[in-house]
Amino acid sequence: MALACSLLALPAGFAAAPAANGSWSLIEETFSYPDGLLTDVSGTAWRRQLGNVSITVESQVAIVGPGDGSEGYVTTRFAALGLKENLIAVEARFSLRLCGVPVSGTLERGALGTVLQFTSGDGKQRRGRLFFRTLLDGTYQLGSSGKTTGATVWSSRTFAADTTYAVVLVYEITTGQTRLWIDPDQNGQLGSPVLESINPNLTSPERVSLQVSAQMGPHRLRIDDLVVQPFGEIK
Repeated sequence: MALACSLLALPAGFAAAPAANGSWSLIEETFSYPDGLLTDVSGTAWRRQLGNVSITVESQVAIVGPGDGSEGYVTTRFAALGLKENLIAVEARFSLRLCGVPVSGTLERGALGTVLQFTSGDGKQRRGRLFFRTLLDGTYQLGSSGKTTGATVWSSRTFAADTTYAVVLVYEITTGQTRLWIDPDQNGQLGSPVLESINPNLTSPERVSLQVSAQMGPHRLRIDDLVVQPFGEIK
């Protein structure tokens, strides 16, 4: 594994902690498990939802991929499910690094994969889905659609491989809108989202999911400091 991909440093201003609005956390996951398959080393926290794919823990960081042509994902359940009926929107905050190919240190052109998504209680309905795709210049974009068959909206901003970004992904439960912010400022202000998409086919999420995608190639996603919590006001 390339050394650059073994280092995670969060940008200033990012806090993997409950929001300033005083909301309760639905998930606080630091991946503080022994190395191994996430579904094995986390006890009952994470379950295999589909497929038998490589989603592991290495040095207390989640590693998604590489892809070998298989598709599969794992999920973990929200805490405080009794309060979920009052949710208007839910956010996931986490650190993200897309690793290039370990041997050459470069991206495979045209790779495509899922980063993170919210799911229904049975894990079958996936919404607020965050994707990546690699570009010819060696950078990548992030994109979102409401579900597998929905049109993907890609960010106009591009991102560098082997660089850690602070991600804030928000799914509006009542409207189906998904918004994405990258690297909040030092005061935690989000600013303008780098992308917005909408899908009117709504669902009320009860889980969050990590996925290995068939087209992601040799790339590995490193995800850490995952916090899921209500976004904005609670009804």
